[in-house]
Amino acid sequence: MRNNSCRVLATCAESALAVWAFTLNPAVNAIIKSSRYFNFIAAFYLLKQICRFKKKNMNKYNTFLIVFIIAFIAMIVFFIFYFQAILGLIRIADEFSGDEPSPFLIINTIFSPQVIISAIVLGFSSLTYRILGIVHVARNKTVKDGEKALWIVGFILMGFITGIVFLVMAKGRKFVE
Repeated sequence: MRNNSCRVLATCAESALAVWAFTLNPAVNAIIKSSRYFNFIAAFYLLKQICRFKKKNMNKYNTFLIVFIIAFIAMIVFFIFYFQAILGLIRIADEFSGDEPSPFLIINTIFSPQVIISAIVLGFSSLTYRILGIVHVARNKTVKDGEKALWIVGFILMGFITGIVFLVMAKGRKFVE
């Protein structure tokens, strides 16, 4: 079941990257169609476009927005893989109905590589957008000290909700450039 889910996610990602690459640069179409290494080429092209975008248009708000979107996607992927791990535990418990399953099998199911990698990406991206939000608010000279304290506590305790509020209010309140 895990392998099929990974294939479906990989196929969806490949399709999305292909559509994105074809609409941006038709010259990439021939390279991608003729290559066996579609994932590598599409990922490299995506990285190249992001770096090009970063040089031209990257300001504090866009940086926060990109990191927040990465954290949101990582959270969704983490919950999908974690749900699959729980279903794997149920399947293992059903297979060993009379006997006790091995503790290593249970731990291997719960802490599968997909769960660990998505948790690491989620942790780093979540920590990054929280730090970026705190730094943006703390360095802003137009925000009063009491409001700064509330924003900082909000990012620490309720990072996701505070991140959404920050995205909505940041440009109007002049939190970022």
